[in-house]
Amino acid sequence: MRTWQTDDSRPLPPVLHTSFSTLPENGECIVPYGNGFVHGAIRAFQQDLHLVLRPDDVWLSIATQFSFYVNAHAEELREFFVLDEGQEALGIHNPSSSPETLEVDWLAQHMADLIENKLVDPDDRDWLIPEFSTTTNNDRAVASMVMMSTMQKYFTFFASFGCGLPSVTLLGEKGDWQSILERLDRFETFGDEPKTWAKLLEPILKRFVATFDTPDDQQLKDFWLQICHLEGGNGSAGPDVFTGWITAFMYWTQEGKRNILSDWYGGGHSVVKLDGQAFPAIAKVDVPKGVVTVPVTLKDYNTGTLIETTVVAGSVGMSLTEEGTTVQPRSGWWMLEDKRERLLDCKDFEDEQGF
Repeated sequence: MRTWQTDDSRPLPPVLHTSFSTLPENGECIVPYGNGFVHGAIRAFQQDLHLVLRPDDVWLSIATQFSFYVNAHAEELREFFVLDEGQEALGIHNPSSSPETLEVDWLAQHMADLIENKLVDPDDRDWLIPEFSTTTNNDRAVASMVMMSTMQKYFTFFASFGCGLPSVTLLGEKGDWQSILERLDRFETFGDEPKTWAKLLEPILKRFVATFDTPDDQQLKDFWLQICHLEGGNGSAGPDVFTGWITAFMYWTQEGKRNILSDWYGGGHSVVKLDGQAFPAIAKVDVPKGVVTVPVTLKDYNTGTLIETTVVAGSVGMSLTEEGTTVQPRSGWWMLEDKRERLLDCKDFEDEQGF
């Protein structure tokens, strides 16, 4: 079984399942990045590469950032999502499956269904997991995993078995991108920071939509050139600080805290503004990950085994065409095995079934 490593080379647990079990056969290569959308867009700008984006890629970046915020402010936001205190266990029982044959993409989407039934506003599910014209089953799985991570302070998740995932080409339809713009309104209900963030995202999404109507408009061309402003030199030299509207997609750290330089209005950093909204400068080392994690417990009553796993999902890299001239964010997921131990008895199973 293969293992993979983090940036600091610490070994991680074995990969139990992944959406990357098969690689594309069209000559496409996938370059791993901590944030496939943000890093891919920055690299495309710096190296004069064509950029391809889907509405799914952009909304995933937004939803991932929101997940960081919710997890850092779970108790403040509890009343918006659930009525009960603590964490409620949500799970599925599949007697004919096993941890090794588990369809994790199906599991994630089923968990999203279970979460929907427990939410104060069930429409939050369709808000967090949209259906664009470009949406694939993998996109639904990844978005469902992001939703699970967003709600993990209110729910725990388990599965049991046995007896017991240059140019700018905007894929999709104009309505898909308009849908993202309209979804921003709901962030206002979650407090001052999400409201301010939505105002920062709004002029960006408006221009995404406008690109469908007037793609040759010079102001829109200028907008795409403002995606990443290079500090510290001319041309495409790699800066220590990123400015430009791409920083709106780095609004929170993975700990849910504002990601901003203390002196971003000064210090010689240029400030990009759209419709009066100024975009912050973000240090290169402070680009947040585009992925979330959520623990899931697997209980195999056939073998009497309990497996603690961590699901990792989000924007995990970018694909590069065979010619090496076009990049596109790639989303995906892994289920990592953290610990495996024996189940003590079947009482746990009986409790789950209500016996």
